Amino acid sequence: MPAFVGRTEPLARLTAAYQAHAAPGGTVPGWAGLVLVIGEAGIGKTTLLTRFASRVRADGGTVVWGTCWDGDQAPAWWPWTQALRGLLDRNPEVSDAAQPELAAIVPELDNHSSVTEADAAARVRVFDAAGQTLARAAGRTPVVVILDDLHSADQSSVELMRFVAHQPQLGALMLVGAYRPYEAPPGVAGSLADLASAAELVPLQGLSAEEVADLVRVIAGEAAQDHWQQLVYERSGGHPFYARELCQLFATAGNLTDVPAAVREVIGRRLARLSPECDTVLDAAAPHPRWAYAAARADWPPCPGAIHDRRHRPTALRERPCRPDGCRSGPATARG
Repeated sequence: MPAFVGRTEPLARLTAAYQAHAAPGGTVPGWAGLVLVIGEAGIGKTTLLTRFASRVRADGGTVVWGTCWDGDQAPAWWPWTQALRGLLDRNPEVSDAAQPELAAIVPELDNHSSVTEADAAARVRVFDAAGQTLARAAGRTPVVVILDDLHSADQSSVELMRFVAHQPQLGALMLVGAYRPYEAPPGVAGSLADLASAAELVPLQGLSAEEVADLVRVIAGEAAQDHWQQLVYERSGGHPFYARELCQLFATAGNLTDVPAAVREVIGRRLARLSPECDTVLDAAAPHPRWAYAAARADWPPCPGAIHDRRHRPTALRERPCRPDGCRSGPATARG
């Protein structure tokens, strides 16, 4: 797991939400807590949630985790299958009381029934079975369910999260999701928007210059911190993944003007999602890093197919501050 640096405020918000919704004697009893951590690839969502999970476990809570799979091979409900399987394995009594409909999510509970997307009433019964299972477990000890990479989830998984969040709870339950903005397909993006309307949102931005200096010190030592911290911060824009890759490049005596291979791959995947029109804009904007970043995010309204609210002002490119996306160093970095 990458070194944990900074993120004091996001971690405090997650901890406060847990105390309010899930911890015994919390200030918001009767409902599940719902928090969504939002940020681009490599910004540190999973690292933050791992640190938060450690705190919950140290406090006596139960944490179960599901990660969405970016591929057509993943079955429906996959993140919930992982999370509920872990919960049932730890709570045999809860497993024994599980309703037959839960087999749609946890196959080993198979009762030879099946649920299809078209069978709306059956899907609601599956939602209810999952909700009751979570409620039983949360009645025994505080439970935190973490679902990572929701931008790759199937729509039913996101809707199940929203269903559970709207059900009254007698126990202590908290739901935490994480996803990358602008990367979900339209149907899932709509469900995530509905989910976000009822959630506490924790957006992650780049690290500060001081936090990047701490990261350089943790990865490469005190001497490297003195020599590299400013260069790493300027080239990464505070992006933790980019900063780590730059440190490793410098540590192996790489050219200080090179772009790490892993960073090139991340930027390449992002560029591959752009429409031809967006790609043309990016080529034109590449000499101007502030503009190139906004275009590379694929959230500028003139780019067809972008999953974004197109009511934004047409001056978005000029006004948007430079964010860390590998574009700070000009055309060579922006084009990977």
